[in-house]
Amino acid sequence: MLGVTGFLGSAIAKDLDARNLDWIGTSREPSVDPKIIQLELSDHEAVLELFNNFDVVINAVGSAKPKDFEEDPVNTLNTIWKNSVNLSQLLQRGKVSKLVHISSAGTVYGELEDGIHEETSTLDPISWYGKAKVIEELYLQNSSLTSGYDYLCLRVTNPFGNVQKTNHGFIDVLMNSVISGNKFVFYKDCSPVRDFIYADDMGFSAVELITSQCCGVFNLGSGKSYSLEDITDYVNQKVAGKTCIFRETIKPDYDVLINKVCINKLIKHDAHRESLDIFKYIDNALKMATEKIC
Repeated sequence: MLGVTGFLGSAIAKDLDARNLDWIGTSREPSVDPKIIQLELSDHEAVLELFNNFDVVINAVGSAKPKDFEEDPVNTLNTIWKNSVNLSQLLQRGKVSKLVHISSAGTVYGELEDGIHEETSTLDPISWYGKAKVIEELYLQNSSLTSGYDYLCLRVTNPFGNVQKTNHGFIDVLMNSVISGNKFVFYKDCSPVRDFIYADDMGFSAVELITSQCCGVFNLGSGKSYSLEDITDYVNQKVAGKTCIFRETIKPDYDVLINKVCINKLIKHDAHRESLDIFKYIDNALKMATEKIC
């Protein structure tokens, strides 16, 4: 697994461990975990040696973040393009039977007027980040067709609750701010609607699809969309008198307002699980914080 120490990669690794499946991960940073090797994708021979010893490669590398495109679009796009080319060439040279590519459902589909995004929906991203994710998907998919290995693309919605990465995404940043008493700010001019998935459930779904020999594109989400306003209102009710949530900012053009995805394909393959929803997660986090103070 490339990018094993990231939010998504570490959640998938947790499920691999739970099933006693053999894996090796790579990271740009050093790790005390003997299964994780400090390695750059640019170190072609070292990466190729790994590929020659494993049938499946999971690409969980986060080459860029949305804000990177706003600050330096040319270099950011070049980085994503270069990484896609390098990975494609290494997969062609290696003895890999399947590539599992982790993508983003929150950006590749774009804005939603009506209905719900299925895997066959037209990709119409509104940001350069989303467009780059589509390019990455299509480049690697084309590489799989020409090189003969299987391709599984997992479009993840908005994950939350990875205990190893506690300051990632709307839900966890919100909870950390509330618990620590710091100011949390979000949009005053709109109320986005998004699908959220618990990190452990995302890891379960990913590994379930991998071990079931599935190919193609899958949406990985809860199948439920929540208004961010409803979520913050719920938190405010729970911490009455200690409000630190403020609606002060304006939604930027590159942020998707409505994100609803269909997970029927995931359910059909018996790979869907919802062990913890947003509101139960919030309740548990606030309860743990209260007990720690007491």
